[in-house]
Amino acid sequence: KEFMKERLNNMKMQQLMKRMELYTMQAQMNPHFLFNMINNVNVLVRREPAQASALLYRLEDLIRYQFADSRRERVNLLTDIQFLSDFLDLEQVRRTGFTYKIDTDGITDGVEVPPLLFIPFVENAVKHNSDGENGSWVNISFCLADGLLTFVCQNSKPAVAPVPPKASGIGLKNISRRLELLYNNRHTLSITDENGIFTVRLTIEL
Repeated sequence: KEFMKERLNNMKMQQLMKRMELYTMQAQMNPHFLFNMINNVNVLVRREPAQASALLYRLEDLIRYQFADSRRERVNLLTDIQFLSDFLDLEQVRRTGFTYKIDTDGITDGVEVPPLLFIPFVENAVKHNSDGENGSWVNISFCLADGLLTFVCQNSKPAVAPVPPKASGIGLKNISRRLELLYNNRHTLSITDENGIFTVRLTIEL
């Protein structure tokens, strides 16, 4: 009886530590994303003040999602996709020659996922594909079939690769660890760099 009690306590402690680690990694993404967005609006304020004012309302929605909905364990997938769209809209205004596309196949309103699961991949795609001469793009797709959700994020690569910042890769390391904690052996993640296209493919069991 004492052995079972101790084992149960250990299991509860492991679950608590897991939740704390997940919350810590999720919280680390919030300031990073927010600072990027503020910088985007700041650039636009100097160039087109009226448009910047309108986009501040969009930023308000993004912040609300970051600090309210993102604290939940699960969020509606369509809401998370709208969050990605708002982020890319803001990036499209800030950058000349940038385009994006988001496709959904089989996604219904009842699908839920952990919040902010996909934004690190999208942020990474945007950060590393800036090309002032040739333009740049990001294409995203979500497909739900047979209980599997497949997320694909592809982005163009500039002719001259940018110098990576010192903190490069932190977001991807966080999301890889977060996927291990959330889905363990119920997900696959592949990242390829071929023919001038960088591709992230993530499949999770719902």
